[in-house]
Amino acid sequence: MPPTFKLFPNPATNEINIKFNKSPTNTLTGKIIAIDGTTIKSFKIDNSTDYTIDVRLLKPGMYFIQIHFRAEIYTEKIITN
Repeated sequence: MPPTFKLFPNPATNEINIKFNKSPTNTLTGKIIAIDGTTIKSFKIDNSTDYTIDVRLLKPGMYFIQIHFRAEIYTEKIITN
């Protein structure tokens, strides 16, 4: 069963935290994607229940965070100030 996660704070000014209900057993990959579909940043999460993404360099607006777990992709909307 894939780990579930929460993103906070949302909207964000400095950073977005990803909190998993349990440590992923595999390395997860993720992306921050702009509203136009452009990948802004890619990242990997290794066996941790907490991960922080610095969003200070992102322009204010709406983005999507995608988390890839095996063959499944989970997408959540974020807002930056």
